[in-house]
Amino acid sequence: MQAKFFNWPSEGNYKPWTVVVTLILVIVAYLGVGQIPITLAILSEIELSELQGISQREIAEVLGQNYYLTLLLIPFLAIVGMLYLAIRKIHQTRFLHFLTARSRFDVKRFFMAFAIWGGLQLVIHCALIWSGQPIQWNYKGFEFWNLLFISLFILPLQSSAEELIFRSYLFKAFNRLNYPLARVLLTGLLFGLMHGLNPEVEQLGDIVLVYYIYTGIFLGLITYLDNGLELALGYHAINNIFASVVVTNDWQVFQTPALWIDNRPPEFGWELIMSLLLLQPLMFFVFSKLYRWDLRKIFSKV
Repeated sequence: MQAKFFNWPSEGNYKPWTVVVTLILVIVAYLGVGQIPITLAILSEIELSELQGISQREIAEVLGQNYYLTLLLIPFLAIVGMLYLAIRKIHQTRFLHFLTARSRFDVKRFFMAFAIWGGLQLVIHCALIWSGQPIQWNYKGFEFWNLLFISLFILPLQSSAEELIFRSYLFKAFNRLNYPLARVLLTGLLFGLMHGLNPEVEQLGDIVLVYYIYTGIFLGLITYLDNGLELALGYHAINNIFASVVVTNDWQVFQTPALWIDNRPPEFGWELIMSLLLLQPLMFFVFSKLYRWDLRKIFSKV
């Protein structure tokens, strides 16, 4: 019988203290070790008294957009590194068990989600340009190619860190919840609240948390039903790559020399609503047919 991804692996050490220690180490890695480079870089260029009220875009302009993006990603690299060490040394098991319940990571599944969501994002972007929205071409030659390298080879580790924590580690850690759907809802809620400090929330209001929570639940469902993290990793990776490489604006967390700049004022626009009400349900339907999911499992008890 195939292992169930939402449970702890059959091999390893998963006593309560191991979970607590692992989570503490991950938090220390993120808030401590991971934040040191960006803190030192900012303080070397900007006086402490000038930091209050300064925007993400202003900081990115001072440090350089690609350098600033790299510094933003380092804390997530620290998370992945610390989680890997904890799984290997504290839980004493293979890291693969926290990626998939299959015998090996399914690259085809990863790129299936990557391609589908990337294609849908591109269609929406072209529709916005075609409709005459104030979206400006912004190609900057060498800066863009540096950005592309960072986004393809480093940025996916940021999205992977979030997926490993919320759709894998915490999902397993909440094993006392006998209904997997309860774990999906809880981790989705935590995923949304985790984004509460993002500049997007300040600009768009608390309504954007609905988007993050809904997306967290969507990713939790496809992870649970597919018995692995591959689809969620592919979706999340291209979502962030697109926001970094293809189109940016002056108020989101990623300030990059992307191909286009969206000059529209901050708003919870139709494209976000369509993502929630149409595109994510469409992807869920496609995946359910493609991978022959048993949807009755959503409401089952462990």
